[in-house]
Amino acid sequence: MSDRILWLTPPGFSAKAEASTRKLAGRVGIPVAHMHCRRMPRGIIVRKPGTKKKMITEWDGYEAFATGVIKQAPKIILVQSAEALRYITGDRHQSLAMARGSVYRFQGIPAIVLDKPEKAYQVRHGKIAMLADIAKAKRWYLDQQRPQPPFSYEVCNDLMSLHRFKQSSLTLSPSSIHSRRTPASDFSDVMLSAKPL
Repeated sequence: MSDRILWLTPPGFSAKAEASTRKLAGRVGIPVAHMHCRRMPRGIIVRKPGTKKKMITEWDGYEAFATGVIKQAPKIILVQSAEALRYITGDRHQSLAMARGSVYRFQGIPAIVLDKPEKAYQVRHGKIAMLADIAKAKRWYLDQQRPQPPFSYEVCNDLMSLHRFKQSSLTLSPSSIHSRRTPASDFSDVMLSAKPL
């Protein structure tokens, strides 16, 4: 694995936006010389199935995308493109604003999501948020991640798995603020116990 940072940007990403993001990255301490900017191609706009007016963007180049990422062999990926985010997450409806600051793994490579570069200067807290996300990318680049609490989840597909989950979990609800265990037969607040804190 190289010291390369693959930076995936949207189509039409201007030189001014690239320079401002590089400036913020340098300010945080990321080696700017290792950042390799790649613009994503535009998707094809098609009508959303089952609607008359809604349009969505389709991308059909996943194999080329995956091959390009593997060929670059980056240490981390900075995702600043909705197209790249949708390839990495596999979710067609994912947006940069919702996923900002998240870390995904694409073929074992950490991919840190940054919001649109314009938001750093259009929104009052945009620059602080962008600096925080770039600082997170720096920690991943230097292998100095903050310790994370252990977290796991289980998808309950049937009543038996739901029953096992209920027996092994501590349920928090308005009626059990003091962390008492509820009877296993009471499934009324399962949704509260299934959510991470």
